[in-house]
Parts: sequence; structure tokens; C-alpha cells
Amino acid sequence: MFSAKAQLKSELANLSLGWLWWILEPTFFMLVYWFVYTVIFHRQTEYIAAVLNIGVMYWSFFSKCATSSVNLIRRNSSILSKVSIPKFIFVCTIMTVNGFKMVCAILPLIGFMTFYGIRVSWGILYVIPATISFFVMVFVLCCWFMHIGVYIKDIERVVPLVLRVLFFLSGVFYPIDVRLGAELADIMLKINPFATIITDARGAILYGLPSHWIHLGVHFAIFVVMGIIIIALIKKYESQYIKLV
Repeated sequence: MFSAKAQLKSELANLSLGWLWWILEPTFFMLVYWFVYTVIFHRQTEYIAAVLNIGVMYWSFFSKCATSSVNLIRRNSSILSKVSIPKFIFVCTIMTVNGFKMVCAILPLIGFMTFYGIRVSWGILYVIPATISFFVMVFVLCCWFMHIGVYIKDIERVVPLVLRVLFFLSGVFYPIDVRLGAELADIMLKINPFATIITDARGAILYGLPSHWIHLGVHFAIFVVMGIIIIALIKKYESQYIKLV
């Protein structure tokens, strides 16, 4: 927590507008995707600004954590050479930093929901299981990227490519359940956990709809198993990290 706080202060010291950038950045990307979706592709979707904002909010958190995790061990090698600490703490730090930025991105979402006159119901609580699954997914994947990054330096080039493909397959700037049709959307929700999470988050926040419980549950179980495996691997090989970086 102290490390995350120090990192946030360091970033703020280098920004003229301070924390306002953490609101402006996702809003800017939302406007770009809105232009592409509505002006270039001539598509219309209900509550489009709020739909895009939710997608950008979740995606920004995931992509920033994923790209940062690859070199976590190398960036913190000076600390690891002096102190033995659980390596997943570094993942928790970057998630805390980007989590705070994600909270800032909620402010424009509230503005869009107010503009559209969206009434918040108790159904919005369905966003909780989707978001918990999301954080578990990000934590597990970042731990894997961190571990692999120690042994394969080229992973820092591979991860951005994978993220770019996942971006277009996950409905960040379009609603999967509307644009792909029922059958294709169901297939995408089955095989793509991020698509499931972002679709469930939109449904809960904007319409109070329940989650796709089966898809969400299967994805959650898979990532729990993956998490157990990577934590065991990190504990087994962490003594080699400092020698390899």
C-alpha cells in the first residue's frame, strides 16, 4: 500500500493537471471510440457514451497492469537483492495504483448516466461478482506474465500484441451481445472471460441485469486453478529470479 501511494505521488508530481489526467485520459479514449463507432461505422447503441466508458474503464486497468507486470522483477531487482518479500506483492502494487485510476474513471461514467437519465436499481450490485472475477483474472494473468518475463525477455513484445487482439474480441468499444448476434455472442462469452466480464458489468450498471453466471463461474474457477499453479511456481523458483535478471 505504501509503495502504491508513493508511486501515485510520483506520477502526480510530473503532471501539470494532477489527478485530472486520470479522468481526462479514459474520457478522451471514449470520445475516440464514440467517433469510430457512430460516425465512421454509422452504428447506434443505447447509452453509447456510458457503454464505451465502462469498456474503457475496465480495459485500461487490465492493459496497464498486464504491460507493467512483464518487467516487475527486473524493475525491482535492487529491492529483491536486499530483502526477501513475496513477489506477488509487486502485482498487488500495480493493481492498487491502476485501481485508483479506475475509480477516477467512474466520475465521467456518473456524468453520462445522469445525462441519459439512467435510473440506478438494486440490480447494479450484480457488478460486484463480475468485478471480483475481473480482479482475480488480472491478478493471475499478471503473476504469470511476471514469472514468464524473468525467463523470456521477448514476452514484453508479445503481451502488447495479445492485448491488441483481445481488445477487438472483447467488445471494449462495442456491445458484443448487440453487434455479434445471439449465437456468436454466446460463443465469445464462453471462450473470452474479459468479454463476459465487460458485458456483465455493462448489463448490471446500465440495466440492472444479472450476470452470465455459468460463463462467469467457469472462468472464475479456471483462473483460481491457474492462480494456485502460478503461486506455487513463483514460490518454487523465486530464489532464481535475482540471478536471472
